[in-house]
Amino acid sequence: MPDVVNDMLNKQYGSDYSSLANLVNTTNKVLGEYGLNARWDIDQTSAIKVTCILKHVDGYSERVEITGPLDNSGQKNAWQQIKSALTYAEGATFQAITGVVARSACVDDDGNDTGPLPAAVERPKDVDDWMADAKALADEGSERLQDLWKKTPADIRRFIVTHEELWWKETKRKAEKASNIGGTTP
Repeated sequence: MPDVVNDMLNKQYGSDYSSLANLVNTTNKVLGEYGLNARWDIDQTSAIKVTCILKHVDGYSERVEITGPLDNSGQKNAWQQIKSALTYAEGATFQAITGVVARSACVDDDGNDTGPLPAAVERPKDVDDWMADAKALADEGSERLQDLWKKTPADIRRFIVTHEELWWKETKRKAEKASNIGGTTP
């Protein structure tokens, strides 16, 4: 299965996550090679019930379903509550049926040995320029940083969350602080 890397920044909590589009589009490229396709059935009779159906071209299918309430967190209007609940349920059922979960790199800092060090990783060609741009955009706030992240090639995103995680977290915190004080004008 593909390596799905988080592509979005949650401004409220300062954490990164994978958009449903990134998770599904990245995974579907591989599923399609094996004749598989995922889709959802939605039932709102009494709550939000979403069923993800993974089907093979030869007819075999599997289903995973989840039922939950409207997402009334924050200042969402009624339509946004429905959309948010559907997005959460679609993501959760898709992850459950495919076993694919987006990731952020995890720093192992507990002092316990994890085995041999991984092989040296080649640094993407433009990553240093990208990091300089990201650092500058962080002064303009989270929205500008997130826009850059969305346009960033997958190899650079993967490298950043895997090998520059601490720098990336600090850059996101800096952008969040700038957003909270209104950002600076370019």
